[in-house]
Amino acid sequence: MKKLIYWSTVLVIALLFTNGLSAQRWFDVHTNLSIPVGDFGDDDAGGAGIGANGGLKLNYLINEDGVGAFGAVDFFINGTSRDVQEDLEDIFDEAFGVQADYDFPEFRNIPFSAGLQFYIDTHEGVEILLNGGLTANYLSVSNFEIEIEGDVLEIRTEPAFHLGFKAGAELLIAKNISLQVGYFGLGVHELNMTTSAPGIPDEQAESDMKVSILTVGFGYHFR
Repeated sequence: MKKLIYWSTVLVIALLFTNGLSAQRWFDVHTNLSIPVGDFGDDDAGGAGIGANGGLKLNYLINEDGVGAFGAVDFFINGTSRDVQEDLEDIFDEAFGVQADYDFPEFRNIPFSAGLQFYIDTHEGVEILLNGGLTANYLSVSNFEIEIEGDVLEIRTEPAFHLGFKAGAELLIAKNISLQVGYFGLGVHELNMTTSAPGIPDEQAESDMKVSILTVGFGYHFR
């Protein structure tokens, strides 16, 4: 994680201080829906529900042909989908013979991304940004806890890291406001999990989670 932050910082500094006669640089902040797709949103696999995304992106226009680059950091949070929650509650309540209290896990993704960007000015008050690049993602899953008559069964998951990619499009409908859509294919993360319960030795398990997210929302550009 320290290396990831280091190289991301180096990238941002390099873009900020690279000189060029035609270069333009500006920041944007964005907020989006985080929509899990593929295995990540499948009730029989990842089980993630719709969540939220926020982030910061540095846009760097290199030449008058619209070729540029970008560097960004995003924050995603997705809870366990309601359907999965209800299914698990039914399964465990029936197995234990009592109604338990549940604290379902949240999925938190922090991808750093960098790549190429293409700027198109329609000269009709509308601008278009198309971008794509690589990502380095940090996945954290909060604890899953089941409390039964004062006893707590807990499943802890260690953070995981993986490389992936990001592609997106932005439609600037005003000088500073954009409509955005993006796809984050963050790759297959190897999860190491520990299950703990009173009076029972801890059990270790491994699982793979493929993380793919669609984003739809708005951005504000500081230009």
